[in-house]
Amino acid sequence: MDARGMTVKWVRGPLVVHLYRMGQEVEEVQAPAFQGRTTLLREDMAEGKVTLRIHQVQLSDTGWYTCYFQAGPLYNETSFHLHVAENRPTSQKRVKIIVPVSLVVFIGVLLVLGICFFYQRNLQRHRAQESQSGQSQEEDRETKVTSREPYTSPKDLQLLQELPTISPLEK
Repeated sequence: MDARGMTVKWVRGPLVVHLYRMGQEVEEVQAPAFQGRTTLLREDMAEGKVTLRIHQVQLSDTGWYTCYFQAGPLYNETSFHLHVAENRPTSQKRVKIIVPVSLVVFIGVLLVLGICFFYQRNLQRHRAQESQSGQSQEEDRETKVTSREPYTSPKDLQLLQELPTISPLEK
């Protein structure tokens, strides 16, 4: 049956979702929540198929819908429940992945910085200890050098005695 000449009214509860009468959409009675978001697909109306497309579907679009058909004395209706599930945009999915990855990277960077900080601090302590112990060792060496008597081994004495003596005048 050709639906092009019929009155077709889609409702959700008391709200008029879409009204088609005498070949034209009637936007004046359409509920504000659906204005600019519905399209009646006319391609299949000659075969009696009345398809309504809702654009920019929202969670609030969930509910019971009824479609009323009327052509003169002929009248019929059909109802169905539309359930809209939450579909997160890809950007929200990326955020869910990026946040944990960023958190792990951030913790890793903090860990590396902490290790570098402690290494640097320990290196400075070690150098300070070395310089302090180096100064005390140097002081010890100076003390030992100044307090030590010259020592010559018996072998060195023998070698010194065997060297020929040269007087400054013998040149």
